Amino acid sequence: RFVAFSYPRDLWYVRSVLGLDNGVRRIRGNPFRSFVHSTTSMETFVQARGFDLVSRSSSVAWTADVYTRAELRQ
Repeated sequence: RFVAFSYPRDLWYVRSVLGLDNGVRRIRGNPFRSFVHSTTSMETFVQARGFDLVSRSSSVAWTADVYTRAELRQ
């Protein structure tokens, strides 16, 4: 019925910091990697599955979205 997720913003400075962080992880042997995805691509993916955006909050580096199914709002 609801989907909520937070993600790093698709901005040059966020990509730079995450790139440096991934480099440090690689050097230390940590296999975890962070990714920055296009906000438009993620929104399209969720909306194609019947969800609509009802709330979006952003900080300098992060965004949090809440989606709900359209039929639940009627």
